Amino acid sequence: MEAELNSHCCDVVVIGTGPGGEGAAMQAAKLGRSVAAVERLDSIGGNCTHLATIPSKTLRFAVHQLTSLLKSRLADPEAQSAAYSFPMLRNPAAGECAREFLPA
Repeated sequence: MEAELNSHCCDVVVIGTGPGGEGAAMQAAKLGRSVAAVERLDSIGGNCTHLATIPSKTLRFAVHQLTSLLKSRLADPEAQSAAYSFPMLRNPAAGECAREFLPA
């Protein structure tokens, strides 16, 4: 039993890979500690990266760009509004997260 208690795989276990968890893991690694990270999502980054801040900012940017285009005198508003739907505006957010945070 004592041998089991003394053996371990790492010095630090970080739960969650959001901004706080990532920072803690990086700091521990810089100090020479071995680190294991536990994340419930399929990729690192936490809720902020995959479900909240980054996707919502990307969506807001896409809506802003579309609004600017529709207000332009060069665009045919009827044709432009028919070409875009809410799911189409969400695609850039999903693509941005995948490009930034998933392994190549």
